[in-house]
This record gives sequence, structure tokens and C-alpha cells, in this order.
Amino acid sequence: MEKVGILKIKKIVVFFMMPCFCLVLACKKESINKEAVIADNFIQLVDTFAYKTGTFIPVPFVKSEKLDSNKKQIIPNTAFGVNLVDSIVFDKIVHKDIDELVSKNPKFKKLYGDLISKGKYENFQISSNFPKSIGKYKIYNDSSIDKPNFVGEVELCNFKLYEDKIMVVLIKSVGHSKRADLIILKRTNNLWKIIDRTNLFVS
Repeated sequence: MEKVGILKIKKIVVFFMMPCFCLVLACKKESINKEAVIADNFIQLVDTFAYKTGTFIPVPFVKSEKLDSNKKQIIPNTAFGVNLVDSIVFDKIVHKDIDELVSKNPKFKKLYGDLISKGKYENFQISSNFPKSIGKYKIYNDSSIDKPNFVGEVELCNFKLYEDKIMVVLIKSVGHSKRADLIILKRTNNLWKIIDRTNLFVS
């Protein structure tokens, strides 16, 4: 009789533990490595405009600009220094820009309505394990360090995840000039890829 009682207790424990176990598995399945998503898509996020121009944003003045005999800018054939802001945070001003864009663009409401309305903004820090070099970009996190062939700064903000989509704003800056793009990524077969990008502002 004792053994039967113990077996019943074990069955009850297993019965109540199973939903908890399934919930833990579901949470693990849904969790993503946000840093890896950024690293894997870094070239597509930032693009390769600087490879040809030597800067993220074409500005009327470039310090120590080197020209060839045809007065064309000479672009170094080496790595380009980039400052990557390592804190991804929610920006209220950028949030207003997103709201304005969505209100004027029915396509965004139709395609990404659930992501925009149901997704939650996430703040996080890029760790020291983030790659120091991707493509031709050499990546720094300290703005005070002198960077060879510096092309500008990259900042990510207003990161939002919902189901199989991510929304994030990427801001590229050179001096006082800035360009911000709203970018949508989608997960297919466990790989995150950019499926849409729209300019938010240029200043």
C-alpha cells in the first residue's frame, strides 16, 4: 500500500510539473540573442556606403581630404573605424518620429501593425564579446579613442520584438550630421534578416 501511495504522489507531482516544464521550454524557444542579431546583420544595417565615400554621410567638408590628380577623393583600402554606441535604449523623440511615419504610411500599419502596437521596447547593453571587426569596419565602443580612417558613429535605439519580427532604429552620424532609418527584421528558419527599411530623418 505504501508503494502505491508513493506512485500516486509521483504521478501528481509529474502532472503539475509538466505545464511548468513546457512553459520554461517555450520561454527558451522565444528568447533571442539580440546582440547576435545585430552582429549577424551589421553590414546590412549600416550598409557599405562608407566603403566608396570614406564617410557614412556625405558632408561638404572632410578633414584632411586627400584627392588624386583628377580631384577625386582617395579612399583608403584599409579598415574603416566606426564608433558603435553600446547602449540600446528607448528614445522618446525617435518614438514620436516613428508614430508620425506610421500615421502617414498605411503600408507600415498594414504590414507591421502588430509589431508596432503589441511589441515591447527593450533596453540592453552590447557586451565586450561583440565582434571588433565586421566586413571592412573596425568597431570601437569608446568615443575617446582615436580611430584610423574614422567614418562615423552608429547608434541603435527603440528596439522592439514581437513574435517573428524586430523593429529597430539605426542612427548614423558624422559630426553634427545624422541619418536615422527605421528597420524591420524577420526571423525565417531561425535566421534574422532585414525585410524593410525606411528613412526617419536626415539632419
